[in-house]
Amino acid sequence: HLCSKTDEERIENVPMFLGTGPYSATEKLDGSSATYAMERKGHKYEFYVCSRNVRQLNADQGCFYDDNIYWEQAIKYDIEAKLKAFLDANKDVKSVVLQGEIVGPGVQKKTYGLTERDLFMFNMVVDETSVDNMMLGTFCAVNDLQHVPMLGVVQKLPETMEEMKALAEGLSCIGNELREGVVYRGVDGAKGFKNVALSYLLEKHN
Repeated sequence: HLCSKTDEERIENVPMFLGTGPYSATEKLDGSSATYAMERKGHKYEFYVCSRNVRQLNADQGCFYDDNIYWEQAIKYDIEAKLKAFLDANKDVKSVVLQGEIVGPGVQKKTYGLTERDLFMFNMVVDETSVDNMMLGTFCAVNDLQHVPMLGVVQKLPETMEEMKALAEGLSCIGNELREGVVYRGVDGAKGFKNVALSYLLEKHN
């Protein structure tokens, strides 16, 4: 109820964005999405840990993985305390949400060269409105969190789908593996879309 699911539309389904801009571009990581939220309720706070579709009530709750990787990362980065500190410092804010991708051994097929699972943030929602990547990047830097690799600002997208798909290709900024693709968001943080690399699709689906 505080944010939407972590699922961007593919550029193939929204071709009207071709030739438009500017957009902030980040690498799309191949992992499992996680959502962490805190809501102010009077003088108390409620903390939420969620997979893409399910709220994870505690670290012992069963999930798709052998271990509850969503709580694993919440505990690793002390996310509950960091979200509470944000609300304490911003008394007029009612809710704050962080959304990220958990990657590494045992999550999907790519390890990105990591020896343990890790979390990379790609979205921050304050009072049900996404902030821009600069604000998210600042929040991550101040709170010792990791942002998904930022690829820069694209002033204008290509006019053709063929040129657009070519931009998705490349190696990951984290490990020497084919990247899944690129996510584009309005520089103001508005909802964007994803550009999945064809080479990644061929690799994943054999």
